[in-house]
Amino acid sequence: METLGRKSAVAVLLGCALAGCASTSLTSYRDPAFADARFGKVAVLASGIQLDDRITLENRVVGALRNKRIASEAVIRLFPPTRPMSDEELRAALLADGFDAILYVQRVEWGSKIQPSWTQMFGGSSANDTAERLYASFDASLVDLTTLKIAWMASARTGGSEYADGKEILASFAEGTADALESKQLLAQRPPRHP
Repeated sequence: METLGRKSAVAVLLGCALAGCASTSLTSYRDPAFADARFGKVAVLASGIQLDDRITLENRVVGALRNKRIASEAVIRLFPPTRPMSDEELRAALLADGFDAILYVQRVEWGSKIQPSWTQMFGGSSANDTAERLYASFDASLVDLTTLKIAWMASARTGGSEYADGKEILASFAEGTADALESKQLLAQRPPRHP
C-alpha cells in the first residue's frame, strides 16, 4: 500500500517539472554593523543588462518585496533611463523621496544547458530525449543610503526545469532575495491594511 505522502510528493515533483518551476540557491552575508538596522523603503536598481531585462528584473524584485509588505519601487519608474544621473544625484533624490536603502541587482551569468529530459528519466525510450534548462546567476547588495555602506550582500544561482522560462527564473530569484532579506530581518514591514 502506497502512502498518501508519497503520492503527494510524486505529484508535486511531476507538477513542478511540467509547470516550469525554478529554484534559487542564495548565499548571503549581513554586515554585523547593521545588526539592528531595519530599512523601511527600498529602491531597486538592476544594472549590466539590456533595458527590457532591467525593467522586468526591477519590477519582479519590487513585487516580491511588496508581497512581504515592504515599501519599494523600481528605480526605472522613478528616474527615466534617458536622463543620466550621477550616483550622488540618485542618492540625494532617493533620500528626498523617503528611501533609506537601495538594492543593487546584477545578473552576472545567463545561459542554458542540455540535460536529459524528464521523459527519459521516467522510462522514455529515446536516448536523444534531452531538454534545454535555463539558469542565471545574480549578485545583490543592499546599501544604506545614509552611510553608503553595504548592509547585506548575496550571490544567487537560479535554475529551472525544462519547462521554466526566463520569467520563472527571474521570479524565483526575486522571491529568494526577498525571503533572504526578510530572514535577516533587514526590512521594516508595513502593518497590514485593514478594510
